[in-house]
Amino acid sequence: MNTPELTGRENIYLNGAILGMGRKEIAQKFDEIVDFAGVEKFIDTPIKRYSSGMNVRLAFAVAAQLEPEILVVDDVLAVGDASFQKKCLGKMGEVAQEGRTVLFVSHNMGMIRKLCPITLLLSRGGIEFIGATEETVNYYTNANWQGTRITDDLSSYVDCQTLDHSGTSEAKINWAEIRNSQGNRTLDIFMNEEFQIYNGIENPLNYALTYAIGIVDLQDYPLFHLWSEYEEIDGENNQDLQN
Repeated sequence: MNTPELTGRENIYLNGAILGMGRKEIAQKFDEIVDFAGVEKFIDTPIKRYSSGMNVRLAFAVAAQLEPEILVVDDVLAVGDASFQKKCLGKMGEVAQEGRTVLFVSHNMGMIRKLCPITLLLSRGGIEFIGATEETVNYYTNANWQGTRITDDLSSYVDCQTLDHSGTSEAKINWAEIRNSQGNRTLDIFMNEEFQIYNGIENPLNYALTYAIGIVDLQDYPLFHLWSEYEEIDGENNQDLQN
């Protein structure tokens, strides 16, 4: 934890002392800490003048370089550029390989999967779920979908776009459903599980249509989308979705 009124240099020695390091030992690690944090030009500037990213980088550099038995990392990968994030990942890997403990706190499911073999889900100050990382991520993701899942009647979730051609007709999606890897209709799809999307399109004039289906995460961030490819076989229209 950095003290705003002290300089970067002073904070390194203060935090090192809090971690139980002697002044000589901190001095031996000083250049490595400054280089890792990338704050050489501002090392004698008060921390209160640092950006939030610089502040976190210096704090992580101190904690990582002074060889603690337990390294607690709280979303440090959310700040800094790609180069610093890569250094953080490398340092956490080194700490873990040396037999020390790394406690990584994050909402980044991708990073959690990459770094953690065991994951705890915390809620209201307690442990809600603990297990292998993939199990915990599945539990967390599906729990957050409760109450926001699609319903049996998808009409309110489907945008039915009218396509004017002659001025007297329209084409629209009337229904849609999801089927799991067993081919059963479902509202729940787990991580890494295969699934299929079925839908019914009203196309009275047999137009050569194309349409798309978008998949987003809980924050409405687009994950991927599929679009149809028109194909006519024996006089019948067929739509195959392409990734």
